[in-house]
Amino acid sequence: MKEKTKMDLANMEKVEAVKLDVSQYVGKKVNIENVEPIETQFGTAIKVSSEVLDTIEVKGKEDIVLRATKIFSVSKEGTIIVGSKIDKFMTKQGVDQPLKLIGTEIQVLKNEKDFLTF
Repeated sequence: MKEKTKMDLANMEKVEAVKLDVSQYVGKKVNIENVEPIETQFGTAIKVSSEVLDTIEVKGKEDIVLRATKIFSVSKEGTIIVGSKIDKFMTKQGVDQPLKLIGTEIQVLKNEKDFLTF
């Protein structure tokens, strides 16, 4: 059973959200730095991340490390399905295995939610 979150609903503080214009990174060419398996609410996936684009200091909080990231689904068995998004991406990058993506160059894009991707 999940533990309940403890917060005082009668005395919650309002804070300004960090505003970040990611458009300055769109179009930049960077290398893939990390490829790792992850578990999502939908199952097993592969998270691919670029090298650090920027580090944003936030007063009183931990710095925000900005990278372009993309998550690719894989089968329940942890295999890559021919024709899947990860398969097509690896083919585009000229590699046959996910770890070989490290060091390949990508161009940073922005999705509809202002997240940096490729």
